[in-house]
Amino acid sequence: MAATNKCLAQGNKSRTVRKATKKRTTTFNRRHRQEGQARALPMARMTEHDMIGWFNAAPMGSRQQRMLWAADKIARLTGATEGGVYQMLERSLERAESAPSGS
Repeated sequence: MAATNKCLAQGNKSRTVRKATKKRTTTFNRRHRQEGQARALPMARMTEHDMIGWFNAAPMGSRQQRMLWAADKIARLTGATEGGVYQMLERSLERAESAPSGS
């Protein structure tokens, strides 16, 4: 019976927390960020020009596929919802198409 109490006593001991010997630097985190991933911008700082730029950078496909791709990218960068970004992108593209090309 003494062995059982000894085992229980060892299991109840608080373990000491050891600190890591090597710490990762911020350059490690930057280096391992996905290729082409920009820093997160608040949606207020994302301009129409930026949104249209993401649309133009989308891989080739139908207009809807490119809009979905761009909306997904912008939503991940800004933290906004994908549906809201899609609507904003749609309005931005409509305004850009209706604007005179000479200006």
